[in-house]
Amino acid sequence: MRLRYKAVIFVALLWMLTLLVVCISVTFVAVVRGRVSKCPRCGSERIRPALPRAIERFLPQFVLAQRCESCANRFYSGFSVDYTKRHTATPRGITHSPGAGA
Repeated sequence: MRLRYKAVIFVALLWMLTLLVVCISVTFVAVVRGRVSKCPRCGSERIRPALPRAIERFLPQFVLAQRCESCANRFYSGFSVDYTKRHTATPRGITHSPGAGA
């Protein structure tokens, strides 16, 4: 019984270590790659957000899964925020200020 318990613990730790390595490597690639506007495989500009998978629950929020509509390649990229757009609060909600920025 004791040997079986140790084997289960070892397999669980091995699985968690593998998951950690995958998450760190995907995050590193997405940060280095940055925001992508073209498919890395075919160079097409027809990219869209990919459907979420279970592994993406463990990734940081700034890592985006994307899919090319031309070759169906799935890849990860970083998320960039456009800080030049300003939002102003009004009683009816948040609106975009057209001239604010830069």
